[in-house]
Amino acid sequence: MSRISLFLNESPFLYRSHIEAIDYLRAGDDNLIVERVFFYQDATLVALDNQRPTQGQPSMTALWQEVADRRNAPLQVCIANAIRRGLFDAQEAARYDTRANLAAGFELTGLGDIAEAVAKSDRLLQFQPHGLVIHPQSDNPKWDLMIHITTPPTLDSEVLELGMACAAFDQTVCFVFSEQGLQWLNPDLGAQRPGGKSPAKLFSALNMYDCDDLFVVGASDSMHAAAQVIDADGLADLRTRCRHYLEF
Repeated sequence: MSRISLFLNESPFLYRSHIEAIDYLRAGDDNLIVERVFFYQDATLVALDNQRPTQGQPSMTALWQEVADRRNAPLQVCIANAIRRGLFDAQEAARYDTRANLAAGFELTGLGDIAEAVAKSDRLLQFQPHGLVIHPQSDNPKWDLMIHITTPPTLDSEVLELGMACAAFDQTVCFVFSEQGLQWLNPDLGAQRPGGKSPAKLFSALNMYDCDDLFVVGASDSMHAAAQVIDADGLADLRTRCRHYLEF
């Protein structure tokens, strides 16, 4: 039997990624084992317990609760991402002296759980606005996880933190940067949020986690000294050398 984990990082209020993930689980074979559904970045907002959709429409929260109950699938919400967005379970609410607002059936978990998904799942499936990200399986992978960044730096470096956490749990990780994602590699890039972490400082720490394999698609005027330049064919080749693939 195949073991899969689902990964979502887009807001449940903007795109169809959550609906398509739910439909995928509904249509899946009963022999399919769903290890977990992991919500990251703005996808964590689906676990808010006080959503009030337009009259006559079910909340996305309720749809996830229904399919998770049917498939016996844990709904795991990244705790750091959730707290940044004002989402608390009872334990965290007591710590921050606020009200718990995590919907029933969801749990706050650490990045160790997505690292476990990388290690144990036959497939790590990511649902994005343009649909399910299909990744070719490798018979002899060099990396457990490839993280492909195509978007500009965010206020919090959650993408880098994800890769570093997986590496901390003994998963081999490489990063690929292309399009607007090249902006991450500017060595002069400071913290995007007041009091936040500088991406440049996080890059300098990558070798401590043994995840300093960095690749750039196309040339960049300002790029990390350790980054290797590849073309589109090189990117396609890299994707055949990793077990799992996430795109941001």
